Amino acid sequence: VNALPADIELAPNGRGTNFATVGGSVGGCPVTGQCAGCARQQVVSEAYFQNTCGTDMLLWWSSEPGSGPQSTREAKCVIPAGQTCILGVPSSCTVPAGSPHPSCAAPEGSRRTNPSSNRLEWHDVRDPRISNHIELTNPWFGLGDGGPTNPNFIDHNGFAMSARLEFFKAGTQFEPYCFDYGMETNYPSNLQTNGVCNSDLGLVHTQNDNNLGIGFCGCGDPISWPPEQNARACDFIFSHSNTLIWHDGVAKRCHGVSNRDFSRCNPPGCGIPAVDGVEPGNKCRLTNEHYTDDTARSLAAGNPVPFGQAWSLGGLHHPSCCNQNGPVRMVLTTCNDQNFQPDPSFCTGGVANQDYLVAPCVE
Repeated sequence: VNALPADIELAPNGRGTNFATVGGSVGGCPVTGQCAGCARQQVVSEAYFQNTCGTDMLLWWSSEPGSGPQSTREAKCVIPAGQTCILGVPSSCTVPAGSPHPSCAAPEGSRRTNPSSNRLEWHDVRDPRISNHIELTNPWFGLGDGGPTNPNFIDHNGFAMSARLEFFKAGTQFEPYCFDYGMETNYPSNLQTNGVCNSDLGLVHTQNDNNLGIGFCGCGDPISWPPEQNARACDFIFSHSNTLIWHDGVAKRCHGVSNRDFSRCNPPGCGIPAVDGVEPGNKCRLTNEHYTDDTARSLAAGNPVPFGQAWSLGGLHHPSCCNQNGPVRMVLTTCNDQNFQPDPSFCTGGVANQDYLVAPCVE
């Protein structure tokens, strides 16, 4: 990992801070054991769209004028089943015969016309309800134009398939960009069948709803209010979501990450402040929001606190993600039903709940 020296970290504003001269402690952890959050925009110079699904996927690219109920997001590109489209390399994938859409290697229109340019949104060509989307947090308009800060899944809105989003150093043989370089969900392939959500999941919205990019399955008891959001904490989403971590030349998976170096903190880990009694700065960071941030609806659903008070959110958070000068290669993989599990020998738990399985922040 390209980390900063032990006594130098990046503050949230991106400037280095020498915490060794500050002293003090936070929640039993020396301040020098904290890893301050990073929110630097990453410039995407290479983009790969990989489809491991059995059917073609459509990615919303722009919002050029069109006709019909989807006219506000008419300009889509296709990622053919079993192919990888490299943006700007038209020969990298082949448009299926009869498809009215260009390939995602050479999409038409400008993402600057897309009101959701801060998201990646896609769906099965057969049914727009079989869809998902990822927040990039910061708008991305194309190669060398904009890019993500702390991307994350928001599956509490609704989901219908698995996916993976990774960031590598551009121009390399897929060398991870930094410590928490990606995120994935690994829902079972039979998540839904012919418009019916399995695994005791509920129906978030119907085929007539204009909820493009939001999958139609929800967890627990989804509440239909625009946008549909699951109010109750969803263990199904939590347990099927991983943060991808690059440590000592090996890719690891944990449900989340901590902002603390466990080797220097006692007690180790992180937790939900209102439940575990930990300091507010020691919340675990996840890459998938599994229930709502709406305080009233969250409390009504029986959660001790809404999501934002219980957890931090987003990837590309570790200081090493700000300790890079080069651009990134962004790789979106649609469908991913390989049930990768966190590595208990690497991931550890929260103060009171050992099931958090979060990675230590390694400086």
